Parts: sequence; structure tokens; C-alpha cells
Amino acid sequence: MEREGLVIGESEIRRTPGETGTASGLVQLALSFAEILRRKDGKGPLRAVIGFNAFRSSWEPQNSLLRGLSAGGVEVMHLGVVPSPVLLFAARRLGADGAILLADDGERGRKSLRLFANGSPLDREDQVLLRREMEGRSVPPVLPVRGRVRYINMIPDYLRELEKRFAGVRPLLRRFQAEVVVGANHGAASMTAPHALLRAGCRVVKLGCTLDARNGMDHAAYDSAATLQELGMVVRATRADFGASLDGEGLRAAFVDGGGRPISAGTIGALLEQPGDAEGSEEEDAAALLLRLVGALTRARTARGRKILFREMLDAPTSPSSRAPARIPSGAAGPRNTRPIKR
Repeated sequence: MEREGLVIGESEIRRTPGETGTASGLVQLALSFAEILRRKDGKGPLRAVIGFNAFRSSWEPQNSLLRGLSAGGVEVMHLGVVPSPVLLFAARRLGADGAILLADDGERGRKSLRLFANGSPLDREDQVLLRREMEGRSVPPVLPVRGRVRYINMIPDYLRELEKRFAGVRPLLRRFQAEVVVGANHGAASMTAPHALLRAGCRVVKLGCTLDARNGMDHAAYDSAATLQELGMVVRATRADFGASLDGEGLRAAFVDGGGRPISAGTIGALLEQPGDAEGSEEEDAAALLLRLVGALTRARTARGRKILFREMLDAPTSPSSRAPARIPSGAAGPRNTRPIKR
């Protein structure tokens, strides 16, 4: 379905560039989404969280969505720039009925909105209802203000939750220190993954961990050969244990070992299945995956009583089909442990 510059697909709503009326279409979408949340929730007050990634084009539709949600009687909690795991975490922690993530794919030119109700993406029935609501709804020239907008920073709470979940890693790192190169490719994951490792007591080398919309093309190339080659060079130069390249949303990652070689998905899975890895029972994201890998490394070092290299844990043979970079879907130490690398 295409309506006012919006294409409603199975898992996301894409915004087609160059369409006139996109602003009114977004208001119409927000009003329709508020109605769907009202049908699900019943009589209670409606609450929704909204966030966006680091692309400048994902900032533009904020006002239209906020106007529509407010006119629909929804109390909106604005999170600002956040990775997807923080958005869903905030929805659960704040008891929100719905969530909206404004995403962008700079390399493929795709702009999308992802809608969640009760912590899950809209199912087929909700998508049909959304289409019907948008087809039969018109946007009045003057919108009422029925719901307020609050700006909330949920990243500290998210980091504290990860620190509590992986509390067993810190004592191991006191004896056998680990160093990781984190390449966030100038995406929203730079606000969570490096800090989660620092809070656990890990040494971190930052690569592309700044929110820079001019370098937004890097978001879609987290697993490209050029990105992994650059990551491997920094890992070798800093003698880090391993390196991780994260996508812009903090959901996926590709890894290289201490020698700068890509690590297969099969090897990553084998490492995370080791005894003692009790933190993997919850929903995964890139930051949690990094902490699990650090935990696996430090547990192996503790068991052997020496500081083994990360590549010594990669002895298990893998099939040729699993030699692609690992792409695992989902997900306050002082600055003295951080060494930024500028591009």
C-alpha cells in the first residue's frame, strides 16, 4: 500500500523520497497508530516511546509524528538518538503501549518507520487495521493537543541493566584484562556498546564511535570487506584481543580476531555455548553479545590460569559455508580506559 509518500510493508513502513504530502501522511499514520493502540489497550491512558537513529533524514519526520500522536491522545516519551535495543528496553521499563523507531539506510537509500505494539512488531492483523484506518482518515487543518511529550534519557538505565546482567564478568577481568576494538560506524550503537564494556572493566579502543551524520554511509557497511579490513588493522596495531563492527541500530555485528581475520558465525556460536555462559538466556543485541564474548574469553583464561590469546579459542574447525563474518541479530568507567581512533 502506498499512501502520501508511505509504503506499508510486512515489517516496516518505508518513506519514499521526493513525495509531496509526506508530512500529512506521517500525521495520518500517527493518528491511525494511536487508534490501534487504543483498541488494544481499552480504556487506559495511552503511552508510546519514540526514537531515531543518527541519520539527519530520520530527524525530519519527528514533528509530524509527535503532532499526530498527541492529537490521538497519546503521551509520548521522546528518547532522542538511540539504538533499537534501548527503544524496546524503554518501552518495557516505562510500560509503553507502543513504540516507533525512525530508521534510515544511507547506502540503500531506504527510509523507514518501525512500529511496535506491546513490545512486538505489528502483526498482519494490525497491519490490515492500520491500512484501513489510514484509508478512511483525513487530517484536519488544526490538530488538537490531547497528549503531552516528555524527553527522557534511558541509556543510563539500559547500561545499568546490562551491568547487572553481566556482573560476573567484572571479577574475571580484574585478573585477566581484555581489550576490544569497537567500531560503531558512527551509528547509535556508539552510545551503548563501548560504555557497556567499560562499565564491565574491559579496555576499549573506539573506532568511529561518534554520531556523525555526514559519515552515515558507514551504517550499512558494518560487515563489508573494507570495514573489516580497517577494523583488523586497528586490532593488530593496538594488540587487542578482538574487534567488533556494529551496525547503526546496535542489532548486528561482525567480528575479527586478534590477528585481524574475520571470525565465522559458527565459531562465534560455539564460543557462546561454553559452560558457564548463563547470560545468554535473554533477548540478544550487539552490546550484550560483546559482553558475552568477553565473558567467554575471561572464563577460558581463568580455567587455564594464564592469559591465552583470543585466537587460541578458535581451534574448532568450521565448514566453508560458515566462513562469512558473524552477523548476530538481536540484543561508568572513566575515560582512562578508552583510546579513541579517529578516521
